[in-house]
Amino acid sequence: MQVRLIHGRHALSPNPRSGGMADVYQARDMVDNQRQVAVKIFKHGQIETDILAESFKRETQALKELKHPGIVELIDSGEDKNTGEYFLVLEWMEKNLATFLKESPPEGWDSFWESVAYPVLEALAFSHNRNCIHRDIKPSNILIRAC
Repeated sequence: MQVRLIHGRHALSPNPRSGGMADVYQARDMVDNQRQVAVKIFKHGQIETDILAESFKRETQALKELKHPGIVELIDSGEDKNTGEYFLVLEWMEKNLATFLKESPPEGWDSFWESVAYPVLEALAFSHNRNCIHRDIKPSNILIRAC
């Protein structure tokens, strides 16, 4: 089985999480000490080119401006020279909020507020103060760092 590389350095794992405009792969950065990352590849050829290009541009710009501990970090972005696909390389987040709450339910409101609700609201406020609105906040879209 041949490993698929994006940008000549990010080795993609099989079985991505698929969304409306992109697929997200767990990957290894072959140049940066096998660092685990997420690679989001926009669905080239399935969506009109100008819409795809604009979506990529907006998401990239938003992530560049949103440097906050509660917001996933953009590591790299671009257009793959071999495939022509737009991609984002993001820090890898092990779980989403839905999975986290199933596996580790909070002991009560105070625990939930401190560990989940308040950090999420801080990140949303930071984003909104910079006129960036997510538009699809739900537990499966809130990512949790490995503890």
